[in-house]
Amino acid sequence: MKKLTNMFKLNETILLDAIYADDTAQVSAMRGKKVSFGGMIFQRLDYGALSVPMMQVLVRDVTDGDWQKWGFKENARDTLRRAMFSVALSQSRGDLIDVFTAENIVMNKGKASAHCFMNLCDSKLADEAKGRVLDYLLAQGIDQVKEPETFLKKAAESGYAAGFDAMKSRLNIDIHADNEHILRYAAGAGQVEFCLHLVRTYGADIDVALITESTLGHQKAAKTLEQARQILNPEAEAAPSIAGLAAQVRVLERTVAEMQDNMRDITARLDDLSPQRRLDKRLAPPVQRR
Repeated sequence: MKKLTNMFKLNETILLDAIYADDTAQVSAMRGKKVSFGGMIFQRLDYGALSVPMMQVLVRDVTDGDWQKWGFKENARDTLRRAMFSVALSQSRGDLIDVFTAENIVMNKGKASAHCFMNLCDSKLADEAKGRVLDYLLAQGIDQVKEPETFLKKAAESGYAAGFDAMKSRLNIDIHADNEHILRYAAGAGQVEFCLHLVRTYGADIDVALITESTLGHQKAAKTLEQARQILNPEAEAAPSIAGLAAQVRVLERTVAEMQDNMRDITARLDDLSPQRRLDKRLAPPVQRR
């Protein structure tokens, strides 16, 4: 009956139904068959809900040739496996980690590679599982992607110190450039503990970052940096805000103006009290000759 029913279905419908039904035998039977709109199937799947056996079939058993039959380009297998891995990480599917780490997946190409690290930063996986994934990604060349500095920023934003340290050790990037831009990036995300980590581990200058963020009017970042600063030095006075400094400048300007007025008045009075001025006042005015 199942075979008869499938006769009236398109191959992509059969494949999609089999995946949703967790029918690994049917998916395996579809290998090598032409499936139209394979990309649509791939995009519609909820990879976070796939079982371990089904993910094993898709990751381990389905070949490049199968994916081509299913409507993908040549050599798409690793691209798809990287994408599936990133989704599994985004949904914190710790039970699927071993499915991917058991495979030799190149991780230094394409956006999907970057997404794997990005999603790892935000995942709710246990520290041990996170560490295993991080080790795997690094071993597979994740640090060789274009613009790896985005990884440092993402780790800072997520407060993922272990990932930041591991990536920083492999990258020749000055994290103190642009007035402590990484520290300021972490502060913008409200990561007080990570800000402390940067100061204690890498010697980041929190005062430079605080002045910069205050000057730029980034209140959230400035507040985060001030909190970290107070933790590092509880005895320190709170750093004045830019608005407060501006008000102080205005007060000083008025004070200076008043002092200048007073000095002019005093000078005039002293001038009146000088012997020559008093003598001039007592003498009769000179006779005007015609």
